[in-house]
Amino acid sequence: MIDWGNLITGFGFRFRSLVKLATSGYLLAAVLPRFGFGESGLTNLANVAHRMRLLALGDWIENAYQLLGSGSPNGALVIVLGIWLALICMALLGEYKEGVSSNLMPNAAIAAACIWALWVDLVSPGTIVNLAMVAIVVTLIVIAWTVDHFRSAEGFTVAFIALIGIVVSFVYVVIAPPLWLAGSDNVNQVDAFERGFNAGRSVSVRDD
Repeated sequence: MIDWGNLITGFGFRFRSLVKLATSGYLLAAVLPRFGFGESGLTNLANVAHRMRLLALGDWIENAYQLLGSGSPNGALVIVLGIWLALICMALLGEYKEGVSSNLMPNAAIAAACIWALWVDLVSPGTIVNLAMVAIVVTLIVIAWTVDHFRSAEGFTVAFIALIGIVVSFVYVVIAPPLWLAGSDNVNQVDAFERGFNAGRSVSVRDD
């Protein structure tokens, strides 16, 4: 008999992973212009869609980018992105304020990377150091202070792991597919990174 509950839960697990994969694809596209490939993350996505013969999707991305100002946003968009930035930084702080997360790349980390990419694409084209990056760095400093008040290396370690989670978000789209294929299905864990990270922690506990 089909267990519809597990089937739906498993689909939700895969859907969340696919959303992360798509977001990471955008993040990679947003980084490539820093190395001379393309003009922006959104135009790179549109070009990829056109090359894959997904013409309607490519045209929609281009139109959306133009509608959002193509790097010259109106005040309302800046306000919205500013609110998003504040909320994401609060989520990032909440994820790590108690110590290392059980997931190497939690949602808060990929959201922080995403808001930076959106800021680069829509608010300050071509500028890596922007308000979003400053806010994220300040949040990492606050994480280090909150965890251990700078009394030892623990706070810095947690902040560094949070930074690693943000950086990994940019390459997740490249390394996740083989991990999905190699890993076993477990709907109680979000993705391959969490399974691997928890497995490492389990081994460490047994060794202790």
